Amino acid sequence: HQLRTPIASIEATVEAIREDVLPVDTLTLDTLQEQSGRLRRLVADLEVVSRAEERQLLLSSEPVNITDVVRAAISASSDRYRAAGVALRLSRTGQSPKVRVDTDRLHEVITGLLDNALKATPSSGSVTVDVQRVDGSTSKDAVVTITDTGSGFAPEDAERIFQRFVKGDRSSGVGLGLTIARAIVEAHHGTLVASSDGPGRGARFTIALPMDSQARPARHVERA
Repeated sequence: HQLRTPIASIEATVEAIREDVLPVDTLTLDTLQEQSGRLRRLVADLEVVSRAEERQLLLSSEPVNITDVVRAAISASSDRYRAAGVALRLSRTGQSPKVRVDTDRLHEVITGLLDNALKATPSSGSVTVDVQRVDGSTSKDAVVTITDTGSGFAPEDAERIFQRFVKGDRSSGVGLGLTIARAIVEAHHGTLVASSDGPGRGARFTIALPMDSQARPARHVERA
């Protein structure tokens, strides 16, 4: 459906032009450009998901302090939060864990989660980003949790929202953002999970990545 809609719109516009129903003016050309752009973005997003699932996602990993990546994502999102009247806070426990990641890709994931949290959270609400090190019995993880006071979701939907083309009520996208985010995190041998106490009770998205001393090299090739 997501692919057919822009294709059908382009075909209908072209047919109308051929039959002299629509003039070849700026408005018509803008419509064609908008729909072709939407189709191009959708195909690019699907390519990211497919590459990640096939273990062919392009990554260029390096050791970084995960808090630095989180701070950069918060900085990039702060103006939008301020304009929406939603508080954005960083909470950090202990020393900043070091991970081996593709910084740009991880930044993309965190920024996307912050965008989703903003869309789900009404004015005067808040979003808190927590960074901590978790020592398990067999591994040490760097954990980033993004908690909002927004619309939340039914607990049984915690896995469904990561499926392709599943959209939230306030989403203006096509429903691939969380699918891509999880694929990127899993390409780094990490996990991305979601939880909520129910509609209207906020949501939590948790990224866990192996710390650098425990991490296997992320699957990567040089960028073109």
